Parts: sequence; C-alpha cells; structure tokens
Amino acid sequence: MLFLSFRSTYICANENLLKNPGFEDQTLFWISYPSSAIFQATQSAKVGSQSALLTKNSSSYAYFYQRVPIENNTYYQLSGYTVLNDSKINNIKLRVNYLDEKEAKIANFEIGTTIMSPDWQYLETIPVLSPENAFFAEIQGYAYLNEKNPGQPALFDELNFVPIAPTIIPSPTLTSTPTLTPTPTPSVTVLPTITLIPTPQPEITLTLTPNPTPTITTSENIFLSEIMVNPETGDKEWIEIYNNNDFNVSLDNWYIDDQENSGSSPKPLTLTIKSHGYGVFEISSAIFNNDTDTVRLLDNNKKELDSFEYSDSEKNLSYGRTGFETSDFCLQQSSKGTQNNSCIDNESSVSHQLNPIRQ
Repeated sequence: MLFLSFRSTYICANENLLKNPGFEDQTLFWISYPSSAIFQATQSAKVGSQSALLTKNSSSYAYFYQRVPIENNTYYQLSGYTVLNDSKINNIKLRVNYLDEKEAKIANFEIGTTIMSPDWQYLETIPVLSPENAFFAEIQGYAYLNEKNPGQPALFDELNFVPIAPTIIPSPTLTSTPTLTPTPTPSVTVLPTITLIPTPQPEITLTLTPNPTPTITTSENIFLSEIMVNPETGDKEWIEIYNNNDFNVSLDNWYIDDQENSGSSPKPLTLTIKSHGYGVFEISSAIFNNDTDTVRLLDNNKKELDSFEYSDSEKNLSYGRTGFETSDFCLQQSSKGTQNNSCIDNESSVSHQLNPIRQ
C-alpha cells in the first residue's frame, strides 16, 4: 500500500522590492523620522562601499523608512545587516508595517537585536502573509537610544524585502501491509463473585480560605496607553498606563515628564494597577505643550521606560495607543480608564517606543 506525505517550504518568488537597499546612492528613496533623527550614508559597509547610520541628538526612538506596493494574501520576508556597538543604543530592529489603500497601518512584524558587537549582525524575519486589504508595505530600520548622540551610531546595510512563494513538495513513502497471524482463543475459568461491603468513613468538611491576589513591583510590560495633552479649559492633563501582566502591579514613586531637559520637573506618581488593567494619573499642573512635545514614563530611578513624540494636538481629544502589538498612537475620543477608542483620523498616527527590550 502506498501513502504520500507532504512537506511545505518557501521559495523566493521575485527580486528585492526596495530601491537603493544598500545605500550606494546615499539615502535616496528613504525618509527618516522624527525630524531630530540623523540619517546619512557612511563608508563603513558590509556589502559595497556604503551603508546607512542612524542616530539622534536626544534619547528615544528614531527610524527611516520606504513604502512599496505589494500584493495581498502573499508571504513577504525582510532581512538585512546591522551593527549595534554602543551602550547608549538599547536595541535595533528591522520592521514591516502592512498598510491599506489609504496607507493606514493594519498589521506589522519585526526582528530585532540587543546584542552588543562591533561585527555586522544578520537579521531575518519569518515569512508573514499580507492581509486581504493590504496595498503597501512600509519597511523600517529602527533604533532606540537610551541616551543622545552615541559615539557609534546604529548601522544598516543590504536590506532585502522579497515576496516568498510557499511550495508543497510531495514525498512518496512506501508502507507494507503486515500479515495477520490468528491467535487461539484462550479458555475462560469462571470464578465465584465476591461482594465487598465498604466500612463507613467519617464525613470531613474542608473550608478553604482564598489567598489575596499578590501585588508585585515590576517595570516589565508597563505601557503608556492614553494621554490627554490638550484638555478643556479648567480640566487637568492626564495619562493612562496599562499593566500587561498576569498579576497586579504597584508603581511606587514613578514619574511622568515631558521632553528631557526642557525645564519642567518630572511629576511623581504612585499607582496600583490590576492585571491587564488601566491606571489613570491626573497631573496637578500642566507640563505638555499643545504643539510639539514628548511624553515620557520614568521609573523610581528616573530611568525612561516608555515615551512617544507628537507634533500637534486638538482640544479635548486624547492620544490613544492603537494596539498593544503595535508602536503607534493616534487622536481619538477620550476613553479614560478603559479600552481605547478607534482613531479619528489615520493621518494623525504617530510612532513611539513601547517599553524598550529589557528581557
């Protein structure tokens, strides 16, 4: 009897979709963000004569990107070379954002490193299927800086974004049918039936006292969730924090601050947030600008754990995180203390760094 088994693999279907992937034409076709990011070509290269460096004159995130048209329901894969060789840089990532027809983000995937090394590191994502409504892909080179102006900036070279075609290859396997040998029927001996009468046991009643849910102090999986930077006249600014842990978390003597060294003093906060719950902190006196500013979450040692930048605001609309698997915020109707609402305008979406890699 013949049985067929199958295995699936992936075969590269087309050439690289990126223009100037090795930065041999300087930074042509690439765009950097935010405006404080420093993005330029350099002669330290893995392949060819040039690569790209990415740094910033302040802490927090910076990235460069290129958008390309893609097919929906198609597997794509991103790879490239990076160098992380300065302790002021927390992590480097290669990221793909799938975008719809209006260039609004609908899904993303990424690969990153926190390994310090003077050598080039090769990063490669797994192939990921583009959604049904995907029209474009935004390819990013990303770095998060713990401190400004690292002596050795993040380096990127030879980025490669390609469609991957899944292929099924049959592998025939021969399986023989065994010959059956009849087994003789054993003789049966009938034994007398014995009935056991159990001895009554005393009834025991257990009373269980539930243990209280523990509250733990940690900085892992704590995120900025929603921020009101431009409230109605007479109302206070506030921030919402999300606890993405399976236990209650106590934030003792943490801080909220705006852009680093901007003149405002960090505002101390103490909150206890339930597992997978939201905590809200109202700021006693305003610290955020209605135009460009930065929102920063600091731990009890004033170490920055989460932040994002915005370039404008609207009266009584909050900036809400678009999902806990993403790194974007957008303007929304306030949902203070509860799950965030949908974006009012996809164009208002701003990227930020969500809890730099600390595992």
